[in-house]
Amino acid sequence: MPHFARSDRLGVCLLILLCAVSFARPRAQAPQVAGGPPQQAAAIANGVILGQVVDAESGRPVIGAMVTLGSPRPTATTADDLIMLNAGVLPGRSASGPLPIVTDGNGQFMFNRLERGTYALTVTATGYAPGAYGRRRVDGPTQTIELAPDERVTDAQVRLWKYGSISGTVHDDTGEPVVSATVRAMRRQLVNGRPRYQFSGTAYTDDRGQYRFGNLLPGDYLVSLPLNTTAVPLTNVEEYLAKAAKATSPMDMTELFLNNESRAPSAGSSGVRFGDMQVSAPGYRGLDVPIVEGGRLMVFPTTFFPAAPTAAEASAISIKSGEARTNADLHVKLVPSLRITGTLAGSDGPAGNVGVRLVPASDLTSRDFDSEVATTVTDAAGRFTLLGVTPGQYLVRAHRIQRGPMQMIEQSMTVVGGAVVGGAFSSGSGGPQYGATMYAEQQVSVGETDVTGVALTFRPGAEVSGQVVFEGAATPPTPQRLTLLSVSLLPLDGRGGDTPPLLRVGEDGRFRTNGFPPGRYRLNIASPGAPWTVSAISAGGVDLLRRGLELGTAHVGDVVVTFSDRVGELSGTLQGDAARINGAQVTAIPVDYQSWIAGGSNPVLQATTFAGKTGTYQLRLPLAGDYFVIALETPVTIESDPALLASIARAGTRVTMAAGDKRTLALSLAVLR
Repeated sequence: MPHFARSDRLGVCLLILLCAVSFARPRAQAPQVAGGPPQQAAAIANGVILGQVVDAESGRPVIGAMVTLGSPRPTATTADDLIMLNAGVLPGRSASGPLPIVTDGNGQFMFNRLERGTYALTVTATGYAPGAYGRRRVDGPTQTIELAPDERVTDAQVRLWKYGSISGTVHDDTGEPVVSATVRAMRRQLVNGRPRYQFSGTAYTDDRGQYRFGNLLPGDYLVSLPLNTTAVPLTNVEEYLAKAAKATSPMDMTELFLNNESRAPSAGSSGVRFGDMQVSAPGYRGLDVPIVEGGRLMVFPTTFFPAAPTAAEASAISIKSGEARTNADLHVKLVPSLRITGTLAGSDGPAGNVGVRLVPASDLTSRDFDSEVATTVTDAAGRFTLLGVTPGQYLVRAHRIQRGPMQMIEQSMTVVGGAVVGGAFSSGSGGPQYGATMYAEQQVSVGETDVTGVALTFRPGAEVSGQVVFEGAATPPTPQRLTLLSVSLLPLDGRGGDTPPLLRVGEDGRFRTNGFPPGRYRLNIASPGAPWTVSAISAGGVDLLRRGLELGTAHVGDVVVTFSDRVGELSGTLQGDAARINGAQVTAIPVDYQSWIAGGSNPVLQATTFAGKTGTYQLRLPLAGDYFVIALETPVTIESDPALLASIARAGTRVTMAAGDKRTLALSLAVLR
């Protein structure tokens, strides 16, 4: 029998008492009007959701889990309703649902006196990843509960997955523990059909060289000891300290706040002197300073478990629900490092005070700053030096996304140890928030000697401009609502970090992005709300929804984003055992799913829903075209996994949808192979 603290037992007793009182409470009697018939009592909602929270692996009840029921989500009848609905508020409705409930000794929970509507059910518990109703895997799709008037749902089961852990020891080539070393974990994900690894956390070795990652979701992980050496010219440091000593207002230190335009390391950061540079590098035996031998920095090269120099050569560690993986040891060796020197120039001469970064030429991480090997900042003459480099193939990169006008927020300024800790800036009003965007990149091969004479030249990024149009019988959004729409470009190589932020559409329906470096992108634009959905994105006759946007050095100025109120609907009833079809997943993917993946897996080209209790379903398909439709008893997450999509194509039913089509299709449950 589970043990409860006194406060826990009191809470459970109060919960049971409240539920009992709620069920026993009689309907309110309406007051009588003198001389007239008794008034009809107002109807009281009596819907019930009863369920259980269980461990996904063992099936055992999870006691003491916190269950939250979202506010009922009614059907929006107008575009204004949808805007308010997405904000969590509709006229006459509460923005919050019932108070959360703690599961009892059997992992059970109950919500009563519920009105009709669609509910989202989420759960949290100590030691478990957050869960939700309908989820069959830790990051799988979720379902909502549709509650009819006075309906009692008694089988709302929620599965939870336990966090896992990875631990190990870091030793050097002498067998000594590496103390205070930074160890990084990254979790595998699929981006456009290719594996990428997303940063999951950082751990530090203790006095025995041991590290541990906790709270890990089930999945595949790379574990590494990363090398990242930061070098700042002493001239930059001296200028910084001199200005900081004389500054009387934050406006005197404007450039300090503009370093993030290029992600330049701060000259006020800590470090040690090495030649004409201030250097900060991974420490050795607990010392956060580099080791110098024979005039060269001695560094631990980036090492992936078990002993690989790159992510592509590493072995992934698979973690199941609740699994504790031990002995994931790393063995590293101090080696003499090299340097890369060069210059960065713009159209008007040397580019000073700009960040320069070194990243592997071939990498599996999802962001550049998860794999940086060395970082520095140019001096006033545009010169840069990257230190702590080991042999390999790299890209030297620089970028600057210029900020708009800056204005001071009234606040006194404080300088401590050469660093400004008081005062702040904000973007000025009027004019664009961001200015020109500049990029520079060059591939470098590092062997056994230093690399010199690398010449980087800033080039403006290519801008993308166009307009949004609306086709249909509905009234187009107002100019004010158009300004709520945001436009962005997502790199299709899966790596981000240097891309400009979202931009807004103007009142005239036109938009223009900041500059982007050459490459392939997916254009994303927010929806203005019902009944409008994106039906086409094109430029120069090219279908950008399916193929993506290829950017070179020239601006692209003829993009047309079309919204339509003619949405195709595919509906029907699943055939089979009632217990199996209830809640089954129904999914449609494009027949040409290979092009869909290559074009960025735009979600508007696929649709997923869940069947009701009688097996009925309804899919909304905004785009005309050919689809494979499939019904699955066990839900899956539709991602850019070529193997999964090929299985759906083999087992699915092919359907052709025209714009605004209303079609019916009976389906049977399929099995993926």
